[in-house]
Amino acid sequence: MKDLTIVNLGTTFDLEIVDGDLTSVEQNAETVQHVTYRLHTWLSESPYDRTRGVPYKEGVFDVQPMEGIALMIQQYVLDSDGVISVEPIESIELDLTTLRMAPVIVLEDRTVVPVPVEISP
Repeated sequence: MKDLTIVNLGTTFDLEIVDGDLTSVEQNAETVQHVTYRLHTWLSESPYDRTRGVPYKEGVFDVQPMEGIALMIQQYVLDSDGVISVEPIESIELDLTTLRMAPVIVLEDRTVVPVPVEISP
């Protein structure tokens, strides 16, 4: 049985099929997928652990966004397996319906990878 490979296609992550087979997961792709999944998980959304997730509702999309939410997101990303550092989030774009950001992570092998994310309520 083959593992799945997550491939960054610009701003999305998709499965890669080569010659009719799914390709193997590389460590970096697995870590980026994990970070992306974590960033898309809202606080209390996971049925497995209600304490996990980013407080987007209270921290971003509320009437008064939470102070320090960028630092909170950076720490959340840094707590991901395989990530050794996170560059400061330079900008978080926010309009009435969408948050856009691209945290830049440094992986265990020193690879630097941006992780573009769009979140909508």
